[in-house]
Parts: sequence; structure tokens; C-alpha cells
Amino acid sequence: MTRRALSQSRRSCEKAAATGVIESRVEPNNDRKNKREVMNGPSPHPTNPRGVRARSSAVPVPAAGVHVLGAEVEGPASYAFAGGEVVLFTRRCPGVERANEDACALLPWDDDSGALVVADGVGGHPKGGDAAALVIDSLCQALVAGKRAEKTLRDCVLSGIEAANGRVLEGGRGSMTTVAVALICAGRARPIHVGDSGVLITGQRGRLKLVTTFHSPVGYAVESGLLNEEDAVHHQERHVVSNVVGSPDMHMEIGSLRPLGRRDTVLVASDGFFDNLLPDEVAERIRKGPLLHVATALDAEISRRMVCGLEGQPSKPDDVTSLLFRLR
Repeated sequence: MTRRALSQSRRSCEKAAATGVIESRVEPNNDRKNKREVMNGPSPHPTNPRGVRARSSAVPVPAAGVHVLGAEVEGPASYAFAGGEVVLFTRRCPGVERANEDACALLPWDDDSGALVVADGVGGHPKGGDAAALVIDSLCQALVAGKRAEKTLRDCVLSGIEAANGRVLEGGRGSMTTVAVALICAGRARPIHVGDSGVLITGQRGRLKLVTTFHSPVGYAVESGLLNEEDAVHHQERHVVSNVVGSPDMHMEIGSLRPLGRRDTVLVASDGFFDNLLPDEVAERIRKGPLLHVATALDAEISRRMVCGLEGQPSKPDDVTSLLFRLR
């Protein structure tokens, strides 16, 4: 890292402490253009260069939440959230120059409740990243307004996604995004999703307690038993999505509120995650161990598979974002 970059990073730390907003800049190299990333909320390791292990202490989430829009975080980041710990990582598709079109957020409600959000701008359509960012913005606004009106967290999230759908449609640019949300409510979790971003819950012994259904022909074929997960992940129509934010026919799938065990792990992720790991693999990899170590290993394995997956392994380059949560 250059002296200039170190100086910028120190100023970013000071700004984060004072304002809750961190700005980080990535130095250009042979395969990367200079870019600017913005992350709301204090960075858990704003001066951490690539290759240095992230700090293990979880940083409290500020009242306004943590929002990561079109950015990459330098290694998994750990936060204290909703009575537990959440670790996030996000990075753009390897080998491309465009910005990361994923967005994610940690939106606190009270000491024991909040929303974990991942939105994935649909590739092949204009301004997918902008649509994903609109979802985060709409949810933030809905939670602020809902608290004043004494609404429930569930109702606020539903209103926020509906508002985002209207805003994306009004933009008239044909942009679309998927979104997955895990509501954490006093030791319980409820999934809400649109499209092929998803929520997964596993116990300490690796038993899958929840896997949301992708809103796609292939996802519905898996749900009905016509395809198994291994065939589905290699299917040529895997990425045909039938339900998105940005469609007049958008609908939300709302799961039941289920209790979380002390060692249960909740995962909220974009399809770039699920396209490179099968659900059983995910359960085995996230069921135990410190969350920060789990996320670091997942980040490395997914990055490897995207670039040089072994024969038979799922392997698809894409933007990838995940949030991992456990109760303390």
C-alpha cells in the first residue's frame, strides 16, 4: 500500500469514527481500474490490506445500520447485531471491470431484532446495481417511517420491498433485482425473498432447517422433486428468474417465524453464493467454528471455484454477497 493510500485510510478511519461513514479507495493494478467504494457504518477493519487477517472483534452496528452498495469489503467483516453476531462479505465477479451489482445491509430495529438484506441486480439488464441499491434505500426509509407509525418490523420490510418495486418500475429503464431478507426477532428468524437470492438455516450438526425456493423454473423443479440440487446447479436454464423486483407481477414469499437454536447459523446470500456451493456443502461448512473464520474460508473457496473449479464442482463466476448470523 502506498503512503498516499495509508494516509487516505487513516483519514477514512477518523471520518468513520466521527460520522459513521467509511470511504475506501482501491489502488489500480494491472487488471483493475481505480474505483471508489462507499460503505455506511463504521468499518470493522478500514486499514486492513488484502492478505491480512480481519480482526475478530465484532463492531456494534450504528442506529442507521450498515449499507454496502456496489462495493467490495476487504475480507469478511464482523458486527454485533440483534443479539448475535453477523459476518458479511461481498466481492464483484472476478475478471470484470464493472462495479459489483450486489448490495447488502444490516438494518437494526431494536436490541434483539433487525433485518439482514441482500439484493442482487439482475445481469443482462441495465442498471441492475442501481435497482439493488434502491431496495436498500427503500427498506431504510420504510423502517424509519414504520417506527414512527408503530408498525411491526415485518410490515415495514414488506412495505419497503413494495415501494422499491414501484420506484424501479417508475425509473423506466428495465432494471431489475432480486432480494432476500432474514428478519431476526428476539431469537427467531423469518425469511422473505423475491427471486433467486435466498435464505438458509442450519443447525450445529449440519441439519438443514430451511432452504428457500428459488423463484425460477429450475428452482420450482427442485422444490417439486423433478430435479436434485446437483443437477439443478448445472442446469442450462438455472439463471432464468421468474420473479424480480422491477416487475408489475412481483410477489414476495414470506416464511414462518421459527425459533433459532443457540448454535444455529442463518445465511442470506445472492445467487453467486449458491451457484458455487450446494446446500449440503454450505451446511457442512457453516455449522460450526467462529463465524469470521467460517466466512473467510467460504470467501476463499468460492473465489477459487469461480476461477478454477474442479470437475463436477459447481463453478460460475458472478458477484457474490453473503451475511452469516448466529445468536450469542
